[in-house]
Amino acid sequence: MDNLRAAWEWGVENGHFETVGKAARAFGWYYEVTGLIHEGIEQMELLGQALRGLRQTETDRLLGICLVQQSLLYFRSGDFAQATERYGRAIACLRGR
Repeated sequence: MDNLRAAWEWGVENGHFETVGKAARAFGWYYEVTGLIHEGIEQMELLGQALRGLRQTETDRLLGICLVQQSLLYFRSGDFAQATERYGRAIACLRGR
């Protein structure tokens, strides 16, 4: 897992968003089923922060996917306010607003 975590962080920090995007759903699922909810939220936050300034069609789609995964993790942690807020932002990104 350390290698996957390092690869994720390297990809985010170096702008390899297409590759990271392919892993976002699987990573979110992994964090959910292993109970590493808060670590998953943090990893999705890293990606979200990296994408927020780019605002392009492809990055908006990826940001939407990231926010959905983060929403699910917040939901599983019991933080329904954060989950709802992230879902709203995800919908806006995925609809192109």
